[in-house]
Amino acid sequence: MAKQSDHYVPEFYLNEFASNSSHRRALSVWFYDLENPRPTQVATTRIAKIKNFYLLVQDASVNTGLDDALKHFESEVAPVFRKLRVEEMSFGETKKRYIFGRFVCFLAFRTPQFRNHLNILFQNKMKTKLMDHYNKMGGTKALETDLKNQLDQDITVEEFIESFNKIRIQPKSNALQFFLVESAKRMIPAFCGMKWHFLRSDSDESFITSDAPVVMHNPENRDPSIRYGYLQKSIQIIFPVNRSLCLVATWNGREGYYLVNKDVVYEMNEKVASAAERFLFSPVRYEITVE
Repeated sequence: MAKQSDHYVPEFYLNEFASNSSHRRALSVWFYDLENPRPTQVATTRIAKIKNFYLLVQDASVNTGLDDALKHFESEVAPVFRKLRVEEMSFGETKKRYIFGRFVCFLAFRTPQFRNHLNILFQNKMKTKLMDHYNKMGGTKALETDLKNQLDQDITVEEFIESFNKIRIQPKSNALQFFLVESAKRMIPAFCGMKWHFLRSDSDESFITSDAPVVMHNPENRDPSIRYGYLQKSIQIIFPVNRSLCLVATWNGREGYYLVNKDVVYEMNEKVASAAERFLFSPVRYEITVE
């Protein structure tokens, strides 16, 4: 099967953060790998891509249905991005609000993080089913009996469990596509019903984005190991729109466009950087540190 590279962060969105000194042939951003913090300037055509991103089973056939749908979503939302650049989007425009909200919600789950977590979920779920079966049948004694009856060689329960834990369960090839779509569809009504606050930088400081550009931040959470969902009343959904504009969606407040100083820009950038899995994308070269 020929492999294809899929942009999990859309190229047109990355272009919103292109540096002023872009290459002649392609727009570029400052690219930060958190495992190698020295930044480099890279064309947006070359980053935020994974071979066969939508397939959890790499030898499966490519289903381009979701990719085609996402490209359609991107073509529909591009004019909304242009309106946001000049603050011409009205909050009462239901259709444009839905188109933009749909894009953000799909992007919230179109990440390597979600892909990896889903893969782990499948591994744990299938292995747990087998162990639950033997627990109901009598625990390790039942497993030991089955091993003796079904295998020609002697193997202890401990050896079997150690080998079993190394097995990679292969889910259906469209599993990621299904859960991505269903998760995004559930989020859209809630996100579109939140209050949208667009923060515009009043200085030369720029917003950054990442490989997980939709950030769910709970200011009341003091434990970073706890993740809160979008239905929590204290949640803030942060989404950098472009180098000058960042959306903060909450369940209260007054919608609008707000000028913010560089301290607020720094604060938003810190939250985006902290939520990134590995990569950051910036229009300017920053000294970025993530705890």
